[in-house]
Amino acid sequence: MGLIRLLLSVFASYPDIAKAAMAKHAASGDSLVTWMRDAILDGKLATEDYLLASRVFSAMMGGFPDSMTRKLKKEIIRTFLARYGKIGCA
Repeated sequence: MGLIRLLLSVFASYPDIAKAAMAKHAASGDSLVTWMRDAILDGKLATEDYLLASRVFSAMMGGFPDSMTRKLKKEIIRTFLARYGKIGCA
């Protein structure tokens, strides 16, 4: 869970890194899907639908403009973790 929070906060703070990661994901086709599946199998995310979780993550992180405030970026991260994060995972 800590790694997920770190990744999401880096993406929120540095939109260019998020865009590059999403572009790389689009080019590789399945790296984010694999990452989400592994996080689920590791008990870090509370869903069995890793395809949906990866699509939601991509849409949330890839859909924000560069001018989005830090507060709004943090809210996006909290929203994703509220839905998919497991309580008690560190």
